[in-house]
Amino acid sequence: MGFVMPDTTYRLVFDQDTDLAGFEVRLRALSVDDLLTLAQTVAGVEDAVSEVDQIRQVAPVVDVLAAGILSWNMQTEAGEPIPPSRHAVGRLTIAVLTRVAREWMTAAAGVPAPLGGSSTSGPPAPEASLPMEALSGNPSS
Repeated sequence: MGFVMPDTTYRLVFDQDTDLAGFEVRLRALSVDDLLTLAQTVAGVEDAVSEVDQIRQVAPVVDVLAAGILSWNMQTEAGEPIPPSRHAVGRLTIAVLTRVAREWMTAAAGVPAPLGGSSTSGPPAPEASLPMEALSGNPSS
């Protein structure tokens, strides 16, 4: 019997202090090929010198993101759920599209979230307690 890769999913929850506050997206694992495609095209979208260049770059991001979304909590202003689809993803703004893609890439690449400000992971580094004195203006002393 062969090995079967376990299913991995990512749940992105956008903080209350962002313009996407309350938005939640559940996505499948990214293959290396999809990760490379997203990394190259998101960078191309953000580095584009014109709107036309930006639009040309965005199609692969829409395709990969649409294929990866398992569920989300997006809804219309009337409260009707909007099912995730290629059409729905294509209607997002470029800013939202690239933000979600970047968060997904970060989660898939395994970059850990920063520690909270109250982390007590140990004593301060010894360099912080070394005595400091001003250097003399004379390089020979």
